[in-house]
Amino acid sequence: MIYQEAMDIQAEGYNCAETVLMLVGGKYYLNDINFNYANLVTGFGGGIGRSRLETCGALTGSVVALSMLIGRDDPSVDVDPIHEKVSAFRDIFLAKFKKSVCGELREGLEGEEAKMMCHELTAGTVAALFDYLDSLGGVKRNNMHTKKLFIILFAFLLVGCGGTKDMSGLTPKELFEKGGKAAKSHDLDLAVKYYTETIKLDPDYKCAYNNRGVIYFQTKRYSEAISDYNRALEIDPDYSLPYYNKGKLYHAQREYQKALEELSKSIEKNPRYKYAYNYRGLVYSSLKEYSKAMVDYNKTIDLDPDFATAYMNKGAYFCSSQRVSKSNGCV
Repeated sequence: MIYQEAMDIQAEGYNCAETVLMLVGGKYYLNDINFNYANLVTGFGGGIGRSRLETCGALTGSVVALSMLIGRDDPSVDVDPIHEKVSAFRDIFLAKFKKSVCGELREGLEGEEAKMMCHELTAGTVAALFDYLDSLGGVKRNNMHTKKLFIILFAFLLVGCGGTKDMSGLTPKELFEKGGKAAKSHDLDLAVKYYTETIKLDPDYKCAYNNRGVIYFQTKRYSEAISDYNRALEIDPDYSLPYYNKGKLYHAQREYQKALEELSKSIEKNPRYKYAYNYRGLVYSSLKEYSKAMVDYNKTIDLDPDFATAYMNKGAYFCSSQRVSKSNGCV
């Protein structure tokens, strides 16, 4: 019954750490203090700042609640027995759930599956904490309804742990940023998942389409890459990056004229985009139009005199155009 009551209230909106304090501090255990304690622990939901890297908010909220009920307000009081009681509840949590870090508890889970796990974990933590408070003795509740109300309020806490923002507990921006970090770490499958989740939540997130397209290109899923680039351009026709990325893709497929068209569009949209000039120079080199390639390489260097790749490409241009003999270094 207790567990089901907790499950029934999950979608109400408060986060994991908040709920315990709303009840314990705000009304049902320490109701002589007249303010709502929820705001003291809001930042603990889903790990500190919802980072997923810290202790589960349900456990953190429980520890804060325990400290409010059995903690000391006089520095002469021996703190060891208090720490032992708090540590004992941590052991109860670990025995039940095996781990205490939010991200590790959610590992391998996404969307509704992750959300349901958080709901069940919070409900289980509520029941375990209430039983533990009963076992301590000397921690009195105000009335017969306290247990039910405590469970209901604590269960709100899970929503902060799992998140009310979306199925994964993250905003589109947060998901997008995680996709970028995964891509930088060369975890391309994970990057695609984060970008896809971003798009599910915000179908007009142009950067997510572009970046997912880049991953598809890197994994040679060319048709999917083109589809994502085109979708990004439907959202924003003046967005220069998808044109640039389409140019790179067509160059890889040796469709040089298409590559030139797309790279030229990228430059039209952003005349100071050095990478587009440099890459268009590569396409001209592939077509053996070396004088045009040189113009683009020089423009790249005008925009960024420290852009080493452009100098390297100019060197390759001299060799390819046979302006330097083998004895001078071209082989």
